[in-house]
Amino acid sequence: MALLSRKTRYDRYRIMQDAARARERGKSKKALSLYQRVLEFEPENAELHRKVAPLLAQTKQQSQARSSYLRAVSALVRDGFSEQATGLYREALHFMPRDVELWAALAELQLKRNQRPDAIETLLQGRHRFRRRDDRPHAIRLLLRAHEIQPYHFKATFDLAGLLAKSPGGGRRAFDLLEGLAARTRGGHLRRVRGRQFRLAPGLRSAGRWLRALFRGG
Repeated sequence: MALLSRKTRYDRYRIMQDAARARERGKSKKALSLYQRVLEFEPENAELHRKVAPLLAQTKQQSQARSSYLRAVSALVRDGFSEQATGLYREALHFMPRDVELWAALAELQLKRNQRPDAIETLLQGRHRFRRRDDRPHAIRLLLRAHEIQPYHFKATFDLAGLLAKSPGGGRRAFDLLEGLAARTRGGHLRRVRGRQFRLAPGLRSAGRWLRALFRGG
């Protein structure tokens, strides 16, 4: 009986109209409350989640916003609207720029769409949201993925080596990455690589290679 009474009071059209008006007037909390009433009856409605997600983000309910964004994105991808899904990821990242999972997921979607340069650029953009020392694992994760997609991409690899060099036990791997990068670069890029190698492992050999890069370009 209680369920029947609850359904009787449910006027979807009126609630959606009221929510849209509240949203147009900038009353985010009221709009959100109304949309959530509809979601009680339609918890899998992806279009509703798409409406609710930015309102949740605007009212600082990040975890719930992320969940709604992911539901909406999943539905768009499933139905073949990958371009819209990409746009929705970017909207989510506007509100949650320090969500490493969202950056990684957007890059993977771009890869599935055969947009490798865009995926790498997304990972690099994401990396720059994680600049503090305690952010380093997130930054390394995104750069490692960029390196997997395009080995020895200069910007990603050089940055990755620098972060690994500052991480416990990462010096050897950083030096090896720089060595591989040096074999694929010339000019100013090579000078930067050799300079970083010298700082990582000071010695006659690394000093000589840095000097050769400085004065002879190789």
